[in-house]
Amino acid sequence: MSTFENSNRNLDTLIDATASLLYYTGIAFANGGLTGTPDHGKAVDCYMQASALGNIDSLYCLGLCYANGWGVPIIDHETACSFY
Repeated sequence: MSTFENSNRNLDTLIDATASLLYYTGIAFANGGLTGTPDHGKAVDCYMQASALGNIDSLYCLGLCYANGWGVPIIDHETACSFY
């Protein structure tokens, strides 16, 4: 394996780990595990960043947030469906 291929694999691993960390941080915010009370706005921010890095589970959570109005300005079923 070339140095380039090895570096690429390491970068992919780092991106996946960062996306997972953001997803689980979002879960923690949503459940109040980091602040003592749920903070859905911060959870949505984490889910957005995680989804931008390719985390699929965060897309589902974003759909739930938009469907229920958690951490978003209004309940938006059309946007929610786009995340499912």
